[in-house]
Amino acid sequence: MNPRESPFLTFLVESGGLSRENLERIAPANGGSENLSAEQLLVTTGLVTEEELRSSIERFYGVPMASLSDFPQEPLLINNLSVQFMREARFIPARLTDNELTVIMSNPLDYYTLDAIRLATGHDLRVLYGKEEGVLFSIEQYYGSGGTSMEKIIEDIDSASVFQGEEDENVDHLRDMASEGPVIRLVNLIITRAIETRASDIHFEPM
Repeated sequence: MNPRESPFLTFLVESGGLSRENLERIAPANGGSENLSAEQLLVTTGLVTEEELRSSIERFYGVPMASLSDFPQEPLLINNLSVQFMREARFIPARLTDNELTVIMSNPLDYYTLDAIRLATGHDLRVLYGKEEGVLFSIEQYYGSGGTSMEKIIEDIDSASVFQGEEDENVDHLRDMASEGPVIRLVNLIITRAIETRASDIHFEPM
């Protein structure tokens, strides 16, 4: 993106957080790279610190900036939210408490997407800003195409499943495993993939 066309940088100039001279300076600093966001340009050119950037982002979007602990630790199964929609709209569901769904998105001013999420889920929304690369990474990590996320979960299960003992102890161990995080994440991911592909049934075959 051309920095001169960034609504966020325009906001900084108009609010006095960035001079027009510095705006012109970071335009050539972009070097023609389309991969650098306005936020990255500000930090890499040394015009703002990370803390100043965070404060400016929260004022611009009117919502808090997500911290690492705000991002989901496992896939969150929410009806009517497809992975394709998450990727295209650059958001990820992070937490569901009572009837409030927390979503992290790269553009909290995308009111069309916010209205669509409310309509699809029926939940009230708590919105946090997240850098686009962080949002997309989390989507890939927990809902990603291919075997990336599923293989990682299976590896976690395998690493926790090594156990030798009596038959009764093995049964107890299996019960414990069924309630552990990796197993729950795997089941959630399988169901999410089934919804995404509009599958009518889910079948498991013994190895």
